[in-house]
Amino acid sequence: MPAEYFPCATDAQRIKRFKRAGVINSRIAEILRVSLEDLEKHYPFELGFTDEEDLATIAEVAFNLAKSGEEPSMTKWWLQIKGGWIYDENAGKGVPSAPMLIILDREIENDPDGFVIDGEFSEDQTLLQTGNDALSG
Repeated sequence: MPAEYFPCATDAQRIKRFKRAGVINSRIAEILRVSLEDLEKHYPFELGFTDEEDLATIAEVAFNLAKSGEEPSMTKWWLQIKGGWIYDENAGKGVPSAPMLIILDREIENDPDGFVIDGEFSEDQTLLQTGNDALSG
């Protein structure tokens, strides 16, 4: 009859290292000289969740880099992946193809945080009319 196996923290850490390296459970059991049944009985978390635990650790590092502002590319990546932002490298590089008229509600002018854009622009972006002139024609 084989000796009874007693789990320990050292083996738990070794199992995590093996899982990170892609070693399969039966091979880990051989390396530790325990049965596959004992390995799976005593270390279900290490065998089943090491990848998720590692992913969370890496995601935390990525998040800290993104919010620090030290790595603008990481901030952009985080906003795209986690924030759902859509990044268009061509945005703002061209001139709109049609003249535009933007008129906002006049009551916004009284809002200190608001702003009003009104007027009509020609295709070359020169302002043709402003303010009430644009409204009156």
